[in-house]
Amino acid sequence: MVTAYLGVKFDGHDTAAFLLIPHVRQAYGLSTERITRVKHDRLFPVCAIERIAQQAAGALSSVDRICCANAFLSHRTRIYALDKYEQDVEMRRVARPGGVPANGTGAHALRTHGDLGTLHEIMLRHVRQIFPRAKVSLRHFDHEYCHARSTYDFGPIDEALVLTMDGAGDDGVFSRAYVGSGGYLTPVAASCSPARLSEPRHGGPFDAPCSLGGIYAYFTHILGFLPNSEEGKLEALAATGRPIALLYESMMRAWRIGADLSLQVDVEQLMPSISACMGPDGTLAEARADLAATVQLFLEDVLVTYARRLLQETGSRALCLSGGVFANVLLNMRMADLVGGRMYVAPAMGDEGSAQGAASASLTADVGEGGDTAWLRDLSMPYFGTSYCRAEVVAALQCRRASLQVDDTIEDVPNAIAQRVQTGEIGALFQGRMEFGPRALGNRSILANASDIRVKDRINTKIKCRPSFQPVCPAVLRSELQRLFPTAYPNPHMSCAFPLAREHRAALPGAVHLDGTSRVQFVGQEDNALLFAILQRMRVMTGYGVILNTSFNIHGKAIVESPDDAIDDFLESGMDFLVIEGILVRPALP
Repeated sequence: MVTAYLGVKFDGHDTAAFLLIPHVRQAYGLSTERITRVKHDRLFPVCAIERIAQQAAGALSSVDRICCANAFLSHRTRIYALDKYEQDVEMRRVARPGGVPANGTGAHALRTHGDLGTLHEIMLRHVRQIFPRAKVSLRHFDHEYCHARSTYDFGPIDEALVLTMDGAGDDGVFSRAYVGSGGYLTPVAASCSPARLSEPRHGGPFDAPCSLGGIYAYFTHILGFLPNSEEGKLEALAATGRPIALLYESMMRAWRIGADLSLQVDVEQLMPSISACMGPDGTLAEARADLAATVQLFLEDVLVTYARRLLQETGSRALCLSGGVFANVLLNMRMADLVGGRMYVAPAMGDEGSAQGAASASLTADVGEGGDTAWLRDLSMPYFGTSYCRAEVVAALQCRRASLQVDDTIEDVPNAIAQRVQTGEIGALFQGRMEFGPRALGNRSILANASDIRVKDRINTKIKCRPSFQPVCPAVLRSELQRLFPTAYPNPHMSCAFPLAREHRAALPGAVHLDGTSRVQFVGQEDNALLFAILQRMRVMTGYGVILNTSFNIHGKAIVESPDDAIDDFLESGMDFLVIEGILVRPALP
């Protein structure tokens, strides 16, 4: 029996699907938000499962068993209306006509007239309808264990401390630690918080677990950003403020490491600190930037201390990290220092990545720990998403021909892009399979000149319509690492910040944040051949193999998935050019 392994994050924010097909050693991954364009979407990921089934149709032709795995153990008995998915999709069609593609409408609709069912039953019904010729079974795995498998199974490090950290997983557990060795994960510690943080006054109600992720989400909320969505804005804002000494010291007294190596937060000790942030009328009692700097330092110091203790207790000399807390690149920079750069952060470190971990957990359950899963580590770049052929791109361009100038005669695409960027133009690049995870790594990217601070300001204020204090991140030739980022390790996934050498900051003002760091994607030819070639041209033209690389989306929307998405965002944003599968596109002349 030929088996494929489907991992799903079916409930909660960042729903997603991830498919492993071992007999051809292929992987496919897609989050719901890329199809609906609703960031961190909570919609059941039926449209994502359908889309990756279409993408993998050839490899699935000989598969007669689908082992579906859910990235939550405790959610299997939750009760829903069996037609909830169809109701949600229909509501979106009314609110945003055309916002949900035709093949994401639940065409196999479960019209059950209000019947109720468990999440387990709903998942089975949907998956069986999408894969009608296969025998479908369903498993459920612990959420943090899925995060652990996503970073250990797909990373290059075999001997490591594997640490997860997020807001909450199953039954209040927000972190697990393992020793990874030879394909085995041996449990070391689990951290749980049944207590809750709540804020009924400032900006509407808020409720989250009293975990490190929950505390950071709380501060995100009171600073006016969206929790579980805009924590990166808090992280960026922190560079503009100074930690508040009394608040920081009080918060640091509220946590400890237990005898069982769990990380424990005393909510009774923490609440006075939390309350001190708020005035009696619900307004902030301190400057926003200083509060951001305080909670950022708190997060870093707690986790560095905790990780150092775990490394000492286990004798481990490397780290594998996953969970939404490790989307924080400044935290990751300090974690990397603990192990001299022997570190791997799951590229899809957030909850969409738990679907990836659920797929590999299910595969591991069949072949056994230490079994034939080493091939997963060959999938080093997370280009697991959808792709479109040239004919599909041409058809999409033809539909918008009145708004576009199209040139499909470009022979040297890298040179054409580099020349335009070097002169100050801002453009988008759409090629190949989409990235899985929150970072654009050259296949769904906006590119600009790192030596011109004006283009960074234009990206933030005009194109992406986001706060001016947010950094724009550089893609950098791996061969430039030692010259520009001498303390860095060659991270190809843009998941860690590194200090840019002082002598180069004036030459690359668009690539460096206020604190002197850059969130870098180091690029080798084997990682992304086109982006590598562009960077080589930039080095010849400017003296630096560096280009700004930010995600191809406009404010409020998820990263573009399709040619239609790309054309829409290109026209709306006012960018100068778009290169889509080798075709140069510019706005039509007035």
